[in-house]
Order: sequence, then C-alpha cells, then structure tokens
Amino acid sequence: MSESREKSHKAKTFKLLVKAGSNFEDLKILEVNKEGESEQHLSIESPHFSGRVAVRIVGFKGFTPDDKEPIEDSPYFKDNRALNSIQIQGRFKSELNGDDILWGNEFEKELSLPIGATMALKIVKMTLDPTLEADLHCEKPWAFSPILVSMSTINVRVVPPQSELKLDVPWPNPDGKPLRENTSELFGGKILSDGERKKFFTKQENRKEFQIHPDHVYNFDFFNPFVDFQNFSVKMPAAGFKVNVLKYYNYQPLRYIAKSRDSGVIFFVVQLELVEVV
Repeated sequence: MSESREKSHKAKTFKLLVKAGSNFEDLKILEVNKEGESEQHLSIESPHFSGRVAVRIVGFKGFTPDDKEPIEDSPYFKDNRALNSIQIQGRFKSELNGDDILWGNEFEKELSLPIGATMALKIVKMTLDPTLEADLHCEKPWAFSPILVSMSTINVRVVPPQSELKLDVPWPNPDGKPLRENTSELFGGKILSDGERKKFFTKQENRKEFQIHPDHVYNFDFFNPFVDFQNFSVKMPAAGFKVNVLKYYNYQPLRYIAKSRDSGVIFFVVQLELVEVV
C-alpha cells in the first residue's frame, strides 16, 4: 500500500462490522458480546451444517443489527486474558473424518506483508500449530489447519440421531463464562485437556481415523490474547507494544472460515471488517 493511501485511510473514521453465516453470500450482522440462551445467538442453517455463533470482542464499539448502542464487554473476559472469542455450536450433517474440516483465514486480494512475515509463520508452526498450512504470498492468501487442532476449546455432546438434524440442544454457556473443554464422550469417557486433544490430533492418522457424526453436537471456542479485533492490531508480547495490521491486510475483511479440505463445502463463516463511517 502506498504511503499516501495509508494516510488517506488514517484520516477517515471506521467502525467494526461483524457478520456470520453459512457462506460468503449469506452473511448477517451479528450482535457482538450478546449473551443468553440459544435464541439470542445468530443461527446458521445449510445442507451441511446446523448451528449458532457468538462473537465477543473487548471494547467493541462497532455496528449492531438494529443500530442500538453496542455492548462493549462480556462476562467472558472477567479473569480472562483473551481479547476476543468466536464461539460456534452445531452439528455437521454428514459423516466426516477429523482431517476433512479446516478452520482458518482466506483473503480475496494480495497482502502487503512486512519483512519477517515468513519467519513469523514458521515460528507459529513450530510453537503453536504444527498442522498449519499457508500461502501468504499468492493472489488470494490463505492459512488453514484442521479444526480439531486449531480450536482453543472443544466441548462435545452426543445426542440421539434426528431425521431433520435440527439443533435442538441448549446453548452451553448462557451466562457468558468461557466454555470448558470436554471431549470425553468421544473417547470412551477418557478426559483430555485442550493440550492433550491438540497433541492427539496433530497426527494425521489420528484425525483420519476419527469420525465426526451427525449426532455429535460440537461446541467450539476460538480465542486469542494477542489479536485486538476492535482496533485490528496485534500485541507483541515479547516487545510489549501493538502493531496495526490493517495496512498489511490492505484494508480487506478478515474472514474466519470452516470448510472441507477440498474447498468444496463451506460450513460457516465469520467476517470482521472496518467500514468507513460517513
């Protein structure tokens, strides 16, 4: 991005717009930091997935579905280092294996990456997620890893099969408190921590042998203590300062996507975008 274009963007006023849906053409404005029972959360319905989504952002000052005052905080962040949370509850409508479903980011245009971006990606793979695959230098940059590894917390319930595969189960944390890891029903009662679950599914053979069934209701939580969605900045913990990443994104929307490995199916999308306020 040119210096003049960056100065032009800085002179404008932007607000954060958060949308979610079953695909890119079916995105609806989501009420950030809204807590409560199942009906309070945005529903997602498609031939492939039935679910709900909630997004939480510290200090949110963006758009709301009905233009009322935004909810700036959530009980989720009390005694919690996270700056954001994307929580999804739902059931996949066909049988899949654990290597079939990916979670990550995809951009429509090229990124203007700073020096050191390639090394930073290598560090992430070595220290946080060895299953991460990415190409940040192509025309449509992307970064994805298996959803069973990349999600911060997973809580699963096994429910009786239903012919219509509707999501007839309650939202797991209506009080807004963070979701607790629990995959014991999938492992014969064995209790795994989030770290143990990630380590297990890091091996591709374990993912491929693991079956995801329509009678599994998954509760996913993806959170981060470093990324500030409200200001599109990243905390650098070692250096003690923030870096604004909008100029590297070229002011594109940031999309989190759950999709099949062959990209033939999109299960759900969460999109964050800074929109100019006129």
